[in-house]
Amino acid sequence: MSDTWAQGQAHNWDGQGEAWVGFMRPGCPHCERAHPTWVEFENKGKAGKKLAEVNCGTNHDLCSQMGIMGVPTFLHIGADGKPASNAAGQRDEFHGERTVAGFESWVGN
Repeated sequence: MSDTWAQGQAHNWDGQGEAWVGFMRPGCPHCERAHPTWVEFENKGKAGKKLAEVNCGTNHDLCSQMGIMGVPTFLHIGADGKPASNAAGQRDEFHGERTVAGFESWVGN
């Protein structure tokens, strides 16, 4: 994990605009396994897609506002800054395999 993540400082989403956001918390074993893959995915840079992460350990209010009940949670946020809906009308939350290919499939081109 990066030093800023381990120190509980990771937060690169301002709560505004469309984004695909990983909500995680240092010390969470599932988050610690998912985080490097999410960072690798972020670093690939999807053209025209804002990818971000929020540390729910230090950003409780934002995580609560987004309805994050457990971590890690990967959520598509709409242009209005609220959780987006998928084609089935459900909250567009990632439930696939936590791999770069899995995230790419979720975010799309």
